[in-house]
Amino acid sequence: MRQNPPFNMDYINATFFLERLPKSVKVINNPTSVRSISEKFYSVNFLKYMPPTIFTKNIDQINKFLKKYKEIIIKPIHGYGGKNILFIKKTLNKNKILNYINKFDHVMVQKFIPEVIKGDKRVFIIDGLVRGAIKRVPKKGSYLSNLGQGGLAIKTKLNQKELKISKIVAKNLRNKNIFFAGIDFVSNYLIGDINVTSPTGLKNFKDLSGVNLAKDFWNNLEKLK
Repeated sequence: MRQNPPFNMDYINATFFLERLPKSVKVINNPTSVRSISEKFYSVNFLKYMPPTIFTKNIDQINKFLKKYKEIIIKPIHGYGGKNILFIKKTLNKNKILNYINKFDHVMVQKFIPEVIKGDKRVFIIDGLVRGAIKRVPKKGSYLSNLGQGGLAIKTKLNQKELKISKIVAKNLRNKNIFFAGIDFVSNYLIGDINVTSPTGLKNFKDLSGVNLAKDFWNNLEKLK
C-alpha cells in the first residue's frame, strides 16, 4: 500500500477496501496497521529518544512550551513533506497560531534543534531490519531537509546511538505488521515522524551507495508466507 499523502478520509477508505481482500492477497504495509499508526502521534511510544515534544491544540500549552525552550517547531499531526511547518522564536503570535490550530487541529510541538541546518538522517527499515540511511541537507537559508523542499541527499552512516534507537523502532514496527518504514534523526534525536504511508529516498540511497534497497524490499517480501 503506497498511496500518497495526505492521510485523509480517501486514504482511510482505501485501508477499509484493502482489508476486504482475500487473505491469500498480501497487502504491504498492512492496511489496519497503517490506519492505526498516526505517523507523528505514534512517536509518543519513543518520546525518551526525541527532543522535548508535546501534542496539543491548546495555545496556552504552546506558549508555556515556547517560554521554556525559546525556539520551537510546530507541525500539523497529519502533515507531510515539510509543508506547513512553523518556526517560532521567543514570542508567540496568538492570532496566527489560533488560525493555524483551527485549520489543522492538534499539532506536534518540538524544541527546535539548531543542528538541523546541517541536515537530518533518513533511515530505511525493511521487515524489521535497519537497511541503510541517507543524509538530507537543507538548501541555503532553510531548516527544511525534506527532498521535496529542496534538500540534498548525501552519503552517511548511523552512529551507535542512532542505530540502537533505529533497531528499537524497527522491532516495534515489525510487531505492528509494518514491513517498510522510514524514520528521521537530527543530532542523535529521533524527530518523531514514523513514516509508514509513503517513505521516500530509496532511489537517492541507490544513487549514492549503489545498493538497490527496492530490490531487497521485493526479495524479502517474496520470503513472507
